[in-house]
Amino acid sequence: GLPGSTFIWDVFTTAYRKVAGGSQAVSGKATLDWDLKDKDGSPVADGLYFIRVKASGIQSFAPKIFKVIVLR
Repeated sequence: GLPGSTFIWDVFTTAYRKVAGGSQAVSGKATLDWDLKDKDGSPVADGLYFIRVKASGIQSFAPKIFKVIVLR
């Protein structure tokens, strides 16, 4: 999995879940697999979500926040 922590929340700042897993390539790029479910295992609604990624062991890098739109 990816070293560090990854959290997902919606525009209302509702925390949906902490995600584990994904993979990191030699190039330093990483992928994250999210099954589009919340912390209780229910599918999330369509809408805008934020993903916060913080690498562990790297003090000089600030957490990164990405926007994701879920549309089915």
